[in-house]
Amino acid sequence: MADIDFSNAATAMKLILNPTNELTRAFNALSQTEQDAILETISNSALPTTNFFPDNASDPAFRDVELQFYADDYQMPVEDTVPPAYWGEDGNGLYRIEKKESGEGYVVRRKCWRPDEDPQEERPTGWSPKVYNPNLNNTPQELVCSHCQASGELFKCPVCNIMPYCSERCRNADWEIHRERCEHDAVIGHAGWTRRHPRLSEVGRGSRA
Repeated sequence: MADIDFSNAATAMKLILNPTNELTRAFNALSQTEQDAILETISNSALPTTNFFPDNASDPAFRDVELQFYADDYQMPVEDTVPPAYWGEDGNGLYRIEKKESGEGYVVRRKCWRPDEDPQEERPTGWSPKVYNPNLNNTPQELVCSHCQASGELFKCPVCNIMPYCSERCRNADWEIHRERCEHDAVIGHAGWTRRHPRLSEVGRGSRA
């Protein structure tokens, strides 16, 4: 198995959103200390050197991985209409994902864009919106509690209005892990309530394959 560089932002994003068998095996083969260092870099917003999503907002590979995940998760095309000049806007790469009026896919827009006020955004010569088509082999996941994985009656996190929980106890227990992603998703405001997002715990942390 080829060495996998988890310090690469796009690779780390794949580990967060949609870990493949190859990524899982590589991560599980690391020592506990190495695993902890990777997870801390990804999820601990209290570290002065850690600002995972904002720091990588302008990285094309990072953006590709994130938007491809949404296309696969929604099982519908996602069209990115945000020019590169705006990817790092406000230090966070702010954008929003909205369902198209036709219902045939989603569109990514700047969160602060107002077409009546700013109809002509700065677009590089030759640049055009990019469409991320879904991998149709993906299978839908059952909606479960993001902490204990229980199904049944769930409610959404009141901050991001996305992550599902079965109880306040589970939401509070999950907060240290969910906090960074929660703030990011609250900004995006995407319609991610249809299926759960993969959890870091699902990559088998601490196990040895």
